[in-house]
Amino acid sequence: MVNAERLNCIERWLIGACQQLGLAVETPHDDFFEVGGSPLALAGLISRIENEFGAAALSADELIGNSAMREIAVRILQNTADEIVPAGAGGADDTGKETRTINASPEALIVYRELNNTTVPYPSESSLKELFERCAGTYGGKSGIVTQEREYSYREINQLANSLARKLKTSGILPGNVVGVSMRRSAELIIALLAIIKCGSAYLPLDSSWPLERLRLILTDAGCTTLLAEDTDRLAEGLPQCQVLPFGQDSLHALDALDADPQLHVPPDAIAYISFTSGTTGRPKGVPIQHRSVLRLVTSANYVHLGQRRLFSRSLQ
Repeated sequence: MVNAERLNCIERWLIGACQQLGLAVETPHDDFFEVGGSPLALAGLISRIENEFGAAALSADELIGNSAMREIAVRILQNTADEIVPAGAGGADDTGKETRTINASPEALIVYRELNNTTVPYPSESSLKELFERCAGTYGGKSGIVTQEREYSYREINQLANSLARKLKTSGILPGNVVGVSMRRSAELIIALLAIIKCGSAYLPLDSSWPLERLRLILTDAGCTTLLAEDTDRLAEGLPQCQVLPFGQDSLHALDALDADPQLHVPPDAIAYISFTSGTTGRPKGVPIQHRSVLRLVTSANYVHLGQRRLFSRSLQ
């Protein structure tokens, strides 16, 4: 954690470095600099340096005087060069095109390479459907969801999602379709999302409290004509172009346990979900996220420990 004193130290460190390099520095926000026109998150930068290079052990004077760290932090986040090279190197690439270079000391180059060494193995040829079904087979009897009412094992979650997926297919849902979801954070929500993914479809998170005009715009842009919701009355009346299917706790209890997973291959580049921007600066824009992207995010994550013994107690609140 970065305390105020240490953050102030880093702030002075970066200001001094920028002045030394003749870079324009602005402070539009307490937690950000703009260096050479690019935003620089102070807390994120120093936390990463401390975690990866043990900079937490350095005193304030040592940090201020550490030229390699000062040099590389500014140059990486300035984001104005195509590549960074040791001092004295430069030239053209294989095509003969001139490359923009920034000279850096060997020490700074080492730090640069370590900061950018973020490649990790992940199941890039799998989908969320395949990965969860494998997890259900491996951890079948272990708890996957814990609510105030009861616990659901991975096997139960998978069986219920299979059952709901079958109902969705009966309702006309096909691979590649977009299915809206307007539900509170609950076990039913997780099972609904898995069921949509098992259909080879993409889910579209929606909030039933949004103005109907916004909901209509998003549904139209996403090509969504089916909606799973708890608040069916308002949505069915206000969104006549949509098939609104009720799904809540009672619907969940009515599902049969279905062992057989849908015989459907979902490619890793298929769309898993679509997230729309707030639209505060204009029309909301949909961002489609592929299965492969989600798997990369949660595999070998360095921002949180994801493991068998990890319990996210607030994830459904």
